[in-house]
Amino acid sequence: MRFFLPTLLAGLCLALPAPTQDDPPVERGDVEHALASRARYLAVRPYHDKVFADLVEALLAQRRLAEWIERYEERAAGGKEADVVLLARLHDRSGNRARALELLEGLGDAGAERDLLVGALHLEAGQPGSARRYLAAAVEDLAPGLEREQALRKLAEAQLLLGEREAAAAALRRLAEDATDPVEMRLEVAELCARGGLRGEAIAHYGVAEELAGTDPVLRSRVLAALGELHERELDPTAAVASYEEALTLLQRGHW
Repeated sequence: MRFFLPTLLAGLCLALPAPTQDDPPVERGDVEHALASRARYLAVRPYHDKVFADLVEALLAQRRLAEWIERYEERAAGGKEADVVLLARLHDRSGNRARALELLEGLGDAGAERDLLVGALHLEAGQPGSARRYLAAAVEDLAPGLEREQALRKLAEAQLLLGEREAAAAALRRLAEDATDPVEMRLEVAELCARGGLRGEAIAHYGVAEELAGTDPVLRSRVLAALGELHERELDPTAAVASYEEALTLLQRGHW
């Protein structure tokens, strides 16, 4: 049955959407200037993942992560949220997640971005109960956008680990309904449902995605191909072949 996929993939080579996150300009110059530039940016936006990753990459290359942890231990003593958050994230990257969570949770009611970060760290640490509490709070407080999408994904993951299948399905439905690109998000949510054992939910999301694709043969073919793969994984060859054949028929009409 896999012989259907190469043909489908050849016809479904769509360009990925460009990143939407506004990345700050990368400073040129010596290492100290580059590190200071990133630190200044994180003093204003301490939860920015890309800038933090760039900072840590530079610190690791210079073998200076421990030095910066010591530096920020002193700075964080002043209680400024950005300094505490950066210190916590540096501790986490050094392998000391317990200290990172202690610092972040010690901030009290610091807001949705803090809750999202703490929930994500608890989830990575295998603590879905604590993760669910923080992620649920983040979902309610975050405005629609990339961060709330991230929180909903992780919340559903935590709920599935806790055996809360209906709650996870509801979180994933909310993720799909909030999306600015409904077809792409429905495809992602359907796959997340399938991975989580929510087969009925996955099929329903594929059905909505096909409706949203309308008369676009390429989009409809992508949806049907993904549905076929789900049926194939579920050992339903009859349904899989039917989905693949319908997808191929759409592509063979010459509308793309």
